[in-house]
Amino acid sequence: MKKVIIILIVMTLLLFWTVEHKPGGSFDYYLLLKPYPTLDLFLGGGEEGHYARRIANGEFPDWLVNEQYIKLAWGSWEDNTKPWEYLRIGTLMVVFLGWPILFIIWSGLAAKTHLTRRSSKTP
Repeated sequence: MKKVIIILIVMTLLLFWTVEHKPGGSFDYYLLLKPYPTLDLFLGGGEEGHYARRIANGEFPDWLVNEQYIKLAWGSWEDNTKPWEYLRIGTLMVVFLGWPILFIIWSGLAAKTHLTRRSSKTP
């Protein structure tokens, strides 16, 4: 159980330190390493003019506007699916399904332990 929790924590940290960014007016997209973890998992998209207006209006984080990130990988909608895309989707599924499942298991074990202790104390 401890190994599962550790793996889930590491995967969650990796997920929230990265973002998939799609520049406006382009079929390309990038996997970026953010300077700090945030809840942003996907950024960008739309036509080029709309994307530029969103940047000007401050709708994107400062680290994206000031290019304070590291490009880890890239892909294109016109190209084949890259291996990192499968890893990212798998990580998303494991993190967003893993925590609720882990909570349900932990709650069941806690309830079972509580009921076992309670029944063993009854004369």
